[in-house]
Amino acid sequence: MGELYDLVIHNIGELVTPRTCVAHGGGAQVKPAIYADLYGSGAMGGQSQGSAFTGNVALGGEGQGDVLHLKDAWVAVKDGLIAEVGSGAGSAPDAAKRRDGGGRLATPGLVDPHTHLVFAGWRERELGDKLRGVPYLDILAAGGGILSTVRATRAATEMELTDHVVPILEHMMGHGVTTCEVKSGYGLTCRDEMKQLNVIKELASFYPLELVPTLMAAHAIPSEYKDDREGYVRLVIDEIIPAVAQNGLAEFCDVFCERGVFTVEESERILRAGLAAGLAPKCHCDEIEAIGGTEMAAGLGAVSCEHLICCTQTGIEALAESQRKSQRKSSAEASAGASAEVSSQASTKSSAEVPVQDSTKASAEEPTMASMKASAEASARVRKNPGTIACLLPATSFYLDAPFAPARELMSAGVPVAIGSDFNPGSCPVDSLLLAMQIGCYKYRMTPEETLTAVTQNAAAALGRGGRTGSLEAGKQADIVLWDAPNLDYIFYRFGANLVQSVYKKGDLVAETENGW
Repeated sequence: MGELYDLVIHNIGELVTPRTCVAHGGGAQVKPAIYADLYGSGAMGGQSQGSAFTGNVALGGEGQGDVLHLKDAWVAVKDGLIAEVGSGAGSAPDAAKRRDGGGRLATPGLVDPHTHLVFAGWRERELGDKLRGVPYLDILAAGGGILSTVRATRAATEMELTDHVVPILEHMMGHGVTTCEVKSGYGLTCRDEMKQLNVIKELASFYPLELVPTLMAAHAIPSEYKDDREGYVRLVIDEIIPAVAQNGLAEFCDVFCERGVFTVEESERILRAGLAAGLAPKCHCDEIEAIGGTEMAAGLGAVSCEHLICCTQTGIEALAESQRKSQRKSSAEASAGASAEVSSQASTKSSAEVPVQDSTKASAEEPTMASMKASAEASARVRKNPGTIACLLPATSFYLDAPFAPARELMSAGVPVAIGSDFNPGSCPVDSLLLAMQIGCYKYRMTPEETLTAVTQNAAAALGRGGRTGSLEAGKQADIVLWDAPNLDYIFYRFGANLVQSVYKKGDLVAETENGW
């Protein structure tokens, strides 16, 4: 008989992960353990209890900080997915490959939900202006900012852009990132926006870090349209969005809703056009001024609102209402689906011979694999749309010496908070999500547990991938980071240090360092 698993990472000192699974009660062990229990005693001593993750979940309120801490843990991997998670000395199953965790900390791979990493030309010469207090919108109006990057990016070839991006991706992966959103927005013509997105598509075809493309043609008004705003808005709606959608180059449509950039009305038109073309909406809003972008985007059902530095109480309430609305809608859909499923099963049962159960069959207290899978599907229906997520960018506030977004107020209102790097050549040339999350922990006053959820499960949900990555649960991708750290607090306490020891993407070792653990 061959090895059951492809890889087992054992001797993990502490495994920490957000909790998104639905446990099946009774403590019964289900074999083979396709779903492993991450809810406490069931996973101790090598035990595995039936449970199932619940689709694209985002965790808000108290749930954001309710993570699992599992001592002396192990993770089993099969076909790139987590097959089982457990704990207990000597309880790890056999596998073709075994990796000794060396007593290290294990977390899910980090997910960066907000970057602008495909561009040409750095903007270090703007640093002096920033230090002298010149506002960003003034730099933009003078032809700097985004527009200077647009000129350089338009002049670059796809190969030049690709060569520019690869070392950045290497650095990001070495800091624990396994999934990364990438926005366009430095082309601002149909040809050049598609050029950026083609680079993302090409990189995604061979690079191990998972890339998620977002169209952001509404990043700025290009200089050639400075006297014809409506002409550029029509270009985005009538040409760029259809061309990108028809070529399958993006999953999301984003817009910079801000004074001096795109108005609330213009932003809504663009996002609605994206929705009609199959691109889910995101929105840069409340970064410099609160002009109503958050309220508009949340009302539209945006996947995420991003920045939110100046988010008002009205904006927070709009985001909280999007959570309540989504939960009501999903619950109603789940109830309807469950009723239809019960009716179908009853009909099937009445028209077929019912076999006699024998003592070897699973008892009512011990869930079968079929019942577990059905429960997982029902749970996914309940939470398939997590509502609008607040995607906060603390490194940008730090770099611009700007206020920090109201993270605690958002979480208190039940809004799930994600954290991204906002890597870009102007307002945040920081490609380390690790540094961003450390800044967020200190400046947002978020606990290490809340911050971990912000850069794993909630970030994944902000990219529509909360059902496949973001937590260490059976059935999800084996995206795992081992840290040269004894516990979660340590990686925040050692502010500024990169303690990543090894990074796994779908069970493959993709980055490794020697930090002297």
